[in-house]
Amino acid sequence: MKNKIAIVLASIVLSACSFTGELSTTKPTTDKKDVASSSKPVKLKDLPAKKVQINSGTDIVISEGEKGQSLTASVTYEDNSIDGNVKWSSSDGTIAAVNSESGSISGVKEGTTTIIATSLKDENQRASIRVTVKKAVVDELKTTITLGGQKVSQVKVKVYETQTLQAVIKLSDGTESPNVVWNSSDSTVVNVRNGVISGLKKGSATVTASAKGDSTKQASVVVMVEDESSAQTVAPAPVATVAPSPVATATPAPAVTASPKA
Repeated sequence: MKNKIAIVLASIVLSACSFTGELSTTKPTTDKKDVASSSKPVKLKDLPAKKVQINSGTDIVISEGEKGQSLTASVTYEDNSIDGNVKWSSSDGTIAAVNSESGSISGVKEGTTTIIATSLKDENQRASIRVTVKKAVVDELKTTITLGGQKVSQVKVKVYETQTLQAVIKLSDGTESPNVVWNSSDSTVVNVRNGVISGLKKGSATVTASAKGDSTKQASVVVMVEDESSAQTVAPAPVATVAPSPVATATPAPAVTASPKA
């Protein structure tokens, strides 16, 4: 009985050794076709973004109503490749607005806010820049004569005659300012007040309209003052007159005097 048990145990041991040998000598097989199909080239957009940088070295200062200035940004990826795929936003759109795609900013009202560039790949990667919006500035100044609405460079008035000039000041936000300062180069010839000019005596003077607070933005007109006698008037047509015919007069006969008698 003991011999049978020993034979059975020996058989089990031999089988185990044979199985172990097969495991140790068998090499795993790899299908090259499967490997090739499972490894896809990594595209740039699939790489994690590691840094966003706005391509402007300093903070930005713009005026109310100013538009068109565009920001750009660079996104750096793990392989150090770079693109500009960001979206733009403003921390306070009531002060400065920004186009989410183009990065074009515009000043809305006076104040300071932050413009943010966020990576389209990773919203945790972002950069920001401070934008300060100043009060609207004078953009253009025009001086026109209200009569006829035509722009002129010279005006003629008579002594004691008045004309009204109008200065339109356009601001950078598209509005118009009524803050005009009027001056005359010779107030003894031409007086001006709130755009109303008055001729005082014959001569000429330059009337200037300046933007209040910014005298560099100005327009001017030359005012020629003429005396009343030089005013353009229509002379009356001459009246034809007929000379009267001469009246015939009788020549008196010479007086006859009698000689005294001797």
